[in-house]
Amino acid sequence: MDLLPKTDNRKSLAFLLLGVALLLIYWVGFRWFFVAHAELSEQLDGLQQSEARFLATVAERPRIQSQIDQLQRQEQNSAMFLSDDNFSLGAASLIRRLKQLISLHADEQTCQVVSNSNVQSREPERFERVTVKVRMRCGLEDTVSILYAIESAASPMMLLDDVSLYRQQVRRRNGAPEPAPVLDVRFDLIAYLRPSGGDA
Repeated sequence: MDLLPKTDNRKSLAFLLLGVALLLIYWVGFRWFFVAHAELSEQLDGLQQSEARFLATVAERPRIQSQIDQLQRQEQNSAMFLSDDNFSLGAASLIRRLKQLISLHADEQTCQVVSNSNVQSREPERFERVTVKVRMRCGLEDTVSILYAIESAASPMMLLDDVSLYRQQVRRRNGAPEPAPVLDVRFDLIAYLRPSGGDA
């Protein structure tokens, strides 16, 4: 019995075995090289893209720094801040501004500042806060007008905190019409000093 294939078939079988052998050699010996090369190429592309983004960001730095400097100058010159150099002067300006608002929006005969005291914050802040505790005696309508004017002010910007209203008893004389209600008004008036050049 002849176990070997015929001559024509031997050549085909030899080529087939050679192809299988080459495939095995590639799979065992060279495939890892091509796979690793492909992975390294992907990593290299990623690094090149990151480098391009980084260089673009570096190129933008002068323009961004210029915008930051401009915003800082605007911040320093903003009319929203008190223009005074220190807390005491700022508090005095705040009281002066409050009295101006009272003269504009209320009757100074019936609406007056009874007392005020300055409160300086002990915690360091980027913008130094100026707080004045105010006590006023004022009619209801005038009180509403003044508080609205304070909250609406933009030069400087002023804030209200801890607002309390108490109605005061007013004695009526015999035969006289009932007087308008008078309020004991207490609140914290707050504004901020313009930041110094080094802090902005």
